[in-house]
Amino acid sequence: MTDQEALELVVRCHNTVNDNTMGVIINLNNEVIAEDKISAKLANIPGESHLGRKFMMGIDWRSDIIVKNLELCCNTRRTQKWLSLRFSRQPEYWLITLRYMPLINLTTNNVIGYKILGEKMDDPLTFYNFGKVIESTQGNSLLSDQHNIKSNEAIKDAILFLIFHCENYQQVADLLSLIVGRSYTKSMVSKVVSRTLYPQFGVVNLESLKAAAHKQGYHKHLPTPLLGEFMFPLDKL
Repeated sequence: MTDQEALELVVRCHNTVNDNTMGVIINLNNEVIAEDKISAKLANIPGESHLGRKFMMGIDWRSDIIVKNLELCCNTRRTQKWLSLRFSRQPEYWLITLRYMPLINLTTNNVIGYKILGEKMDDPLTFYNFGKVIESTQGNSLLSDQHNIKSNEAIKDAILFLIFHCENYQQVADLLSLIVGRSYTKSMVSKVVSRTLYPQFGVVNLESLKAAAHKQGYHKHLPTPLLGEFMFPLDKL
Protein backbone atom coordinates (compact mmCIF):
# COMPACT_ATOMS: atom_id res chain seq x y z
CA MET A 1 0.00 0.00 0.00
CA THR A 2 1.40 3.39 -0.97
CA ASP A 3 1.61 6.27 1.49
CA GLN A 4 -1.19 8.12 -0.31
CA GLU A 5 -3.43 5.04 -0.25
CA ALA A 6 -2.72 4.54 3.45
CA LEU A 7 -3.58 8.15 4.24
CA GLU A 8 -6.82 7.92 2.26
CA LEU A 9 -7.69 4.76 4.19
CA VAL A 10 -7.15 6.57 7.50
CA VAL A 11 -9.44 9.38 6.35
CA ARG A 12 -12.16 6.96 5.23
CA CYS A 13 -12.04 5.16 8.58
CA HIS A 14 -12.15 8.46 10.47
CA ASN A 15 -15.18 9.60 8.48
CA THR A 16 -16.95 6.25 8.79
CA VAL A 17 -16.36 5.22 12.41
CA ASN A 18 -17.24 7.42 15.40
CA ASP A 19 -14.79 6.90 18.27
CA ASN A 20 -16.21 9.74 20.44
CA THR A 21 -13.03 11.81 20.28
CA MET A 22 -12.50 15.39 19.17
CA GLY A 23 -9.67 15.99 16.78
CA VAL A 24 -8.34 16.28 13.27
CA ILE A 25 -6.11 14.43 10.82
CA ILE A 26 -3.51 16.47 8.94
CA ASN A 27 -1.13 15.57 6.12
CA LEU A 28 2.59 16.31 6.01
CA ASN A 29 1.83 19.77 4.62
CA ASN A 30 -0.09 20.49 7.84
CA GLU A 31 -3.40 20.66 5.95
CA VAL A 32 -6.52 19.34 7.68
CA ILE A 33 -7.92 16.43 5.66
CA ALA A 34 -10.40 15.01 8.19
CA GLU A 35 -12.11 16.24 11.35
CA ASP A 36 -14.88 15.38 13.75
CA LYS A 37 -18.00 17.49 14.20
CA ILE A 38 -16.92 19.36 17.33
CA SER A 39 -13.19 20.15 17.06
CA ALA A 40 -13.54 23.27 14.89
CA LYS A 41 -16.68 24.44 16.68
CA LEU A 42 -15.11 24.36 20.14
CA ALA A 43 -12.12 26.27 18.76
CA ASN A 44 -14.48 28.92 17.34
CA ILE A 45 -13.08 28.43 13.83
CA PRO A 46 -14.91 30.62 11.25
CA GLY A 47 -17.37 28.45 9.37
CA GLU A 48 -16.96 25.79 12.07
CA SER A 49 -14.67 23.68 9.90
CA HIS A 50 -10.93 23.05 9.67
CA LEU A 51 -11.16 21.13 6.37
CA GLY A 52 -8.82 22.35 3.64
CA ARG A 53 -7.12 24.81 5.99
CA LYS A 54 -3.64 24.85 7.41
CA PHE A 55 -3.76 23.54 10.96
CA MET A 56 -1.60 26.45 12.14
CA MET A 57 -3.08 29.80 11.13
CA GLY A 58 -0.86 32.84 11.54
CA ILE A 59 2.60 33.20 13.03
CA ASP A 60 2.71 33.31 16.81
CA TRP A 61 4.28 31.52 19.76
CA ARG A 62 1.62 28.80 19.73
CA SER A 63 2.10 28.00 16.03
CA ASP A 64 5.87 27.80 16.55
CA ILE A 65 5.36 25.27 19.34
CA ILE A 66 3.00 23.17 17.22
CA VAL A 67 5.39 23.10 14.24
CA LYS A 68 8.30 22.01 16.43
CA ASN A 69 6.10 19.46 18.17
CA LEU A 70 5.03 17.89 14.87
CA GLU A 71 8.67 17.68 13.81
CA LEU A 72 9.49 15.92 17.08
CA CYS A 73 6.51 13.64 16.64
CA CYS A 74 7.74 12.68 13.15
CA ASN A 75 11.38 12.22 14.13
CA THR A 76 10.70 10.16 17.26
CA ARG A 77 7.58 8.41 15.88
CA ARG A 78 6.06 8.79 19.32
CA THR A 79 2.90 10.47 20.58
CA GLN A 80 3.49 13.86 22.21
CA LYS A 81 1.11 14.98 24.95
CA TRP A 82 0.62 18.62 25.97
CA LEU A 83 -1.47 20.61 28.43
CA SER A 84 -2.99 23.64 26.69
CA LEU A 85 -4.79 26.72 28.00
CA ARG A 86 -6.44 28.91 25.37
CA PHE A 87 -9.19 31.45 26.00
CA SER A 88 -10.41 31.62 22.37
CA ARG A 89 -11.96 28.16 22.80
CA GLN A 90 -15.40 27.69 24.29
CA PRO A 91 -15.03 28.05 28.10
CA GLU A 92 -15.61 24.37 28.77
CA TYR A 93 -12.54 23.62 26.65
CA TRP A 94 -10.19 26.39 27.79
CA LEU A 95 -7.93 23.86 29.50
CA ILE A 96 -7.44 20.60 27.59
CA THR A 97 -4.82 17.95 26.92
CA LEU A 98 -3.63 17.54 23.33
CA ARG A 99 -2.16 14.39 21.80
CA TYR A 100 -0.05 14.64 18.64
CA MET A 101 0.10 11.15 17.13
CA PRO A 102 2.21 10.11 14.11
CA LEU A 103 0.42 8.05 11.46
CA ILE A 104 2.79 5.39 10.11
CA ASN A 105 2.26 3.31 6.98
CA LEU A 106 3.31 -0.18 8.05
CA THR A 107 4.02 -1.14 4.43
CA THR A 108 6.60 1.59 3.81
CA ASN A 109 7.38 2.46 7.45
CA ASN A 110 6.92 6.14 6.57
CA VAL A 111 5.16 8.80 8.64
CA ILE A 112 2.27 9.87 6.39
CA GLY A 113 0.47 12.40 8.57
CA TYR A 114 -0.71 13.12 12.09
CA LYS A 115 -3.80 12.64 14.20
CA ILE A 116 -4.31 15.38 16.79
CA LEU A 117 -6.76 14.71 19.59
CA GLY A 118 -8.08 17.05 22.27
CA GLU A 119 -9.45 15.88 25.61
CA LYS A 120 -11.17 17.83 28.37
CA MET A 121 -9.07 18.12 31.50
CA ASP A 122 -11.22 16.22 34.00
CA ASP A 123 -8.46 15.27 36.46
CA PRO A 124 -7.54 17.57 39.36
CA LEU A 125 -4.84 20.10 38.47
CA THR A 126 -2.53 18.62 41.10
CA PHE A 127 -2.47 15.42 39.04
CA TYR A 128 -0.48 17.39 36.45
CA ASN A 129 1.89 19.02 38.95
CA PHE A 130 0.24 22.30 38.05
CA GLY A 131 2.64 24.28 40.21
CA LYS A 132 5.47 23.34 37.86
CA VAL A 133 3.38 24.45 34.88
CA ILE A 134 2.76 27.84 36.49
CA GLU A 135 6.44 28.27 37.39
CA SER A 136 7.45 27.59 33.79
CA THR A 137 5.07 30.19 32.35
CA GLN A 138 5.55 33.06 34.80
CA GLY A 139 7.56 35.86 33.22
CA ASN A 140 7.50 34.21 29.79
CA SER A 141 7.64 37.04 27.28
CA LEU A 142 5.54 34.97 24.89
CA LEU A 143 2.64 35.11 27.29
CA SER A 144 2.11 38.85 27.03
CA ASP A 145 -1.62 38.67 27.72
CA GLN A 146 -1.25 38.21 31.46
CA HIS A 147 -4.18 39.41 33.53
CA ASN A 148 -4.16 41.54 36.67
CA ILE A 149 -5.66 39.37 39.39
CA LYS A 150 -4.89 41.48 42.44
CA SER A 151 -8.51 42.40 43.08
CA ASN A 152 -10.30 40.67 45.94
CA GLU A 153 -12.98 39.40 43.55
CA ALA A 154 -10.40 37.70 41.34
CA ILE A 155 -8.62 36.15 44.33
CA LYS A 156 -11.94 34.83 45.61
CA ASP A 157 -12.79 33.29 42.23
CA ALA A 158 -9.34 31.74 41.98
CA ILE A 159 -9.65 30.15 45.42
CA LEU A 160 -13.14 28.87 44.63
CA PHE A 161 -11.77 27.13 41.53
CA LEU A 162 -8.64 25.77 43.21
CA ILE A 163 -10.42 24.12 46.14
CA PHE A 164 -11.77 21.58 43.66
CA HIS A 165 -8.28 20.80 42.37
CA CYS A 166 -6.18 20.76 45.53
CA GLU A 167 -6.12 18.41 48.49
CA ASN A 168 -5.93 21.11 51.18
CA TYR A 169 -5.65 24.84 51.82
CA GLN A 170 -1.85 24.67 51.78
CA GLN A 171 -1.86 23.47 48.17
CA VAL A 172 -4.34 26.23 47.29
CA ALA A 173 -2.07 28.79 48.95
CA ASP A 174 1.03 27.48 47.18
CA LEU A 175 -0.59 27.63 43.73
CA LEU A 176 -2.16 31.02 44.42
CA SER A 177 1.22 32.41 45.48
CA LEU A 178 2.77 31.24 42.20
CA ILE A 179 -0.06 32.67 40.12
CA VAL A 180 -0.30 36.05 41.84
CA GLY A 181 3.40 36.51 42.53
CA ARG A 182 3.06 37.26 46.22
CA SER A 183 2.89 35.06 49.29
CA TYR A 184 -0.37 33.50 50.44
CA THR A 185 -0.73 31.19 53.44
CA LYS A 186 -3.26 28.49 54.20
CA SER A 187 -4.61 30.77 56.95
CA MET A 188 -5.29 33.53 54.42
CA VAL A 189 -7.06 31.06 52.14
CA SER A 190 -9.12 29.76 55.05
CA LYS A 191 -10.25 33.29 55.91
CA VAL A 192 -11.42 33.98 52.35
CA VAL A 193 -13.35 30.71 52.35
CA SER A 194 -15.02 31.18 55.73
CA ARG A 195 -15.62 34.94 55.64
CA THR A 196 -16.51 35.43 51.97
CA LEU A 197 -17.40 32.19 50.21
CA TYR A 198 -19.48 30.59 52.97
CA PRO A 199 -21.82 33.62 53.19
CA GLN A 200 -21.96 33.95 49.40
CA PHE A 201 -23.27 30.39 49.02
CA GLY A 202 -25.20 30.28 52.30
CA VAL A 203 -23.22 27.36 53.76
CA VAL A 204 -21.24 26.71 56.94
CA ASN A 205 -18.60 24.15 55.93
CA LEU A 206 -16.27 23.27 53.06
CA GLU A 207 -18.17 20.16 51.99
CA SER A 208 -21.39 22.14 51.57
CA LEU A 209 -19.54 24.93 49.77
CA LYS A 210 -18.07 22.52 47.22
CA ALA A 211 -21.45 20.88 46.70
CA ALA A 212 -23.17 24.23 46.09
CA ALA A 213 -20.39 25.54 43.85
CA HIS A 214 -20.28 22.26 41.93
CA LYS A 215 -23.95 22.65 40.99
CA GLN A 216 -23.10 26.00 39.42
CA GLY A 217 -20.12 24.61 37.49
CA TYR A 218 -17.34 26.41 39.36
CA HIS A 219 -15.22 23.24 39.33
CA LYS A 220 -15.04 23.31 35.50
CA HIS A 221 -14.53 26.94 34.61
CA LEU A 222 -11.01 28.23 34.90
CA PRO A 223 -11.33 31.92 35.85
CA THR A 224 -10.05 34.05 32.98
CA PRO A 225 -7.79 36.16 35.22
CA LEU A 226 -6.09 33.10 36.72
CA LEU A 227 -3.37 32.57 34.13
CA GLY A 228 -1.97 33.64 30.79
CA GLU A 229 -2.34 31.21 27.91
CA PHE A 230 0.22 28.43 27.68
CA MET A 231 1.18 25.09 26.15
CA PHE A 232 3.19 22.73 28.36
CA PRO A 233 4.64 19.31 27.46
CA LEU A 234 3.37 16.71 29.90
CA ASP A 235 6.53 14.61 29.57
CA LYS A 236 8.29 17.30 31.64
CA LEU A 237 6.04 16.72 34.65
